[in-house]
Amino acid sequence: MQPFYSIIIPTFQQEKYIETCLRSLLLQTFTDIEVIISDDSYDNRTQIIVSSFSDSRIKYYKNKSRLGRVLNYRTCVMERAAGQWCLICDGDDSITDVNYLDDVKAVIQQHSQLVFIQSGHLKGTNKHDAVEEWPLIDKSEKHFTGFDYLINFQQIAHFSHLSSVSKLSVLKTIDPFRLNILSSDIETYLRLVKQGDVYLMKRTVGLWRQHNENASASTDYQVQLQNLQWIDSVADYWKSQMSAAEQNLSPILHRLG
Repeated sequence: MQPFYSIIIPTFQQEKYIETCLRSLLLQTFTDIEVIISDDSYDNRTQIIVSSFSDSRIKYYKNKSRLGRVLNYRTCVMERAAGQWCLICDGDDSITDVNYLDDVKAVIQQHSQLVFIQSGHLKGTNKHDAVEEWPLIDKSEKHFTGFDYLINFQQIAHFSHLSSVSKLSVLKTIDPFRLNILSSDIETYLRLVKQGDVYLMKRTVGLWRQHNENASASTDYQVQLQNLQWIDSVADYWKSQMSAAEQNLSPILHRLG
């Protein structure tokens, strides 16, 4: 039977954190899930830790050769995940709100046009020194069209994988994680929302762990410059999906592209 959620854990040499990550997911009050671990590590230390869990919902994959961060995401979404909805939780992150998936399902059932749900997170090295980052909205919850989300994205901000849920069947159709850049997730989800609505929740649901190995912490000039590809990519995608009349009413696409 198809699970309601596929929870994807792409991981690379995160054996220090993977047990905490897994336990946080298995504590969810909503249980109709599959947990997909896609191990890109050089060694078997993560595999040893995962093998200590006996939960049948866990599916472990050891990549034969290293895929890299973005291709690991893509492979999981396109080839390994089978649920109706998808959440990506990197191997060094964790979910702290045990009711999150239950509450997101309730939202999904109330709003049939949704393709993306985003909440807030803690950001720091651990829960004790972390700061809360929430979507910057004027209510505790807010429903957007995909276009309204796009044009307000810079103001809403505070995006993270672990607090975001996407409709998997739609995600698979848009060529997800196609750019090997730091913001491949932003590029993917800002194209995804062309296909439906977005729901934002001003609540903290997990820990986005910060440390020196975070890919997003790169200060390499060339890496940061290359990352700007996401802007043109998103603008071009939206333009290709809109009529000329709609584009004329969309000045943000002219600014982006």
